[in-house]
Amino acid sequence: MGVWRELSARVEERLEAVSAGERGVFAAGVAERLMSRHEALPVDEQAPFTVSLRPLLNSVWEGVLGDSTAFSAVKRGVAEYTLSEFCHNDGQDGPHAEPDRHVDPVLE
Repeated sequence: MGVWRELSARVEERLEAVSAGERGVFAAGVAERLMSRHEALPVDEQAPFTVSLRPLLNSVWEGVLGDSTAFSAVKRGVAEYTLSEFCHNDGQDGPHAEPDRHVDPVLE
């Protein structure tokens, strides 16, 4: 566990040293990597909710890469999630919980 803490501290230090825009690109890149892995699963193993977040992630990318008009799409996507049954404090016991599924990368 010590190695993970050291790595986490190094990443945190590096992220603090860059601009907010660069941190946004880093976060979008992490979400993209997780989404791409999920999309690479066989279709019957993909969580429909996770796949439904692809347009939101695309809008996040547009925003962090400088498209100021993407903010409204991101805001709408986050609002839709916030108002859905998927936004809860029940952890793995929440609605439609699938304990072996990947984390929904866009919202993390």
